[in-house]
Amino acid sequence: MRGDSADLGTEVIYPPRVRPVIASVAAGATFGVLLGGVVYVTVLRGEPHGWVVALPIVAGLALLGAIADGVGRGASDPRQLAHPLPLLQLDAYGLECALGGLWWTDVARIGVAQDAYPVEGGNGVREWISISLRAGAEFHRTPRDYYRGSMERARLDADGRLELPLWTSKERVLDALGRFYAGPISESVKIAPTENALI
Repeated sequence: MRGDSADLGTEVIYPPRVRPVIASVAAGATFGVLLGGVVYVTVLRGEPHGWVVALPIVAGLALLGAIADGVGRGASDPRQLAHPLPLLQLDAYGLECALGGLWWTDVARIGVAQDAYPVEGGNGVREWISISLRAGAEFHRTPRDYYRGSMERARLDADGRLELPLWTSKERVLDALGRFYAGPISESVKIAPTENALI
């Protein structure tokens, strides 16, 4: 039975374009060590005390590499690099996001919505999770903070449906939701484009 057991645990989901800082630091350190090694061998020519000069260069290059890696992956907020906030939390009772908490009993249905947008040479397709709420459904306060960035966030559309970005492949997203929500889930729903309300 889906979504009806308190033994399902909790799943905490982070924005798809945000990674923990350790990954960016590792990328920056690799860049710094490689380039610093080149400087040590070619410029300092292996001088015995050349590492005294090379070490600050390696550290500086590593820092720049980490910053560039983080920004390049969409984490424009430095706080999201050091202490990333989750996008969403799922458990047997409901979900939590930046808008607040929502009980599964307040959810009428879940589906993957899509619309087309013009790109060079044709049309692109945007997909997202659309959660239709029952009449009178209200978000309740949550004990933790969630991601409120300008992109890849939870929001309400003009018709009161909750929109969530696909944080991984569509199949895995639906599987995660299906573990906790016992109601109808559709792989495709048709929704007319609407203005999104800011949170």
